[in-house]
Amino acid sequence: MYDLKMVKKDINMAKMIICTEPGIDPFNSENYFHQYSFIYQFTNEDIYLYQSYLKNRESILSVTASGDQVLSSILSGTKNIDCIDISRFPRYYLELKKAAILSLSKEDFLTFFSPEVSQYRLEGIDSTEIYSGFNQNMSKMDKLFWDEILSETSFFDIYDSPLFEPVVNYVQYIPYLEQKNYNDLKQKLKDIEIKYMVGDIFSLAESLNKEYDLVNLSNLIDHSTLNDYQDLIEKIKLTKDGCILSYMFGSETQGRKLNVTWDHHQVKRKSFVTHQRKNY
Repeated sequence: MYDLKMVKKDINMAKMIICTEPGIDPFNSENYFHQYSFIYQFTNEDIYLYQSYLKNRESILSVTASGDQVLSSILSGTKNIDCIDISRFPRYYLELKKAAILSLSKEDFLTFFSPEVSQYRLEGIDSTEIYSGFNQNMSKMDKLFWDEILSETSFFDIYDSPLFEPVVNYVQYIPYLEQKNYNDLKQKLKDIEIKYMVGDIFSLAESLNKEYDLVNLSNLIDHSTLNDYQDLIEKIKLTKDGCILSYMFGSETQGRKLNVTWDHHQVKRKSFVTHQRKNY
């Protein structure tokens, strides 16, 4: 839910987090992920490893996260996209990226969103000027969120705050950051409307009545018990040829321990598993 009252609350919470000293959790939460947990600047997954699995999918469910998994699916032609994240902030960030891609060159996009911000400060580049060149592409609520945040703080400074989880060496892992792909994505985004859900997917999975061609769970498998993860994938509804994709930074045999049929893929010490149900 993103009504005006909730957006204003999100703004206040984001401002509080931005002002918090690095390494300090203002919520004293026992959980690493929660309603107001951090935003990933860019994915730390190598999307090229599973890019072929994103093609020819009519309807997908994906974690929102940095938005890069979703944008990569849009690049591959998917138009019907549902996103879910336990945190309320990733939705604003994905809408920010979408708006930027629609108006900015790839070079300006990378200047604005790059974690390597120190060079831009030294060069005197103003993030507010870049933002004003694309903020009209956002909805009223999303624009309000970023207008309020950036009225007090440079976007480059926000990247150094606990609101974001930094990542390095991201460009080589993300297909849409190739020039041709970036131009293709710019065109495809014009026809896209994403449905956002906020909450714990482990709790919400059973209430999802839709069947999906692809479910991208990122590396949730590394943040849950095997029993909980197995329960999750059994609750999610798939089409006849639907596929659940799980990316692993932990043990490469993690996927095999689940009591389901998996195909395991390992490339350059990184791995992911795909699961297709055979009993429909």
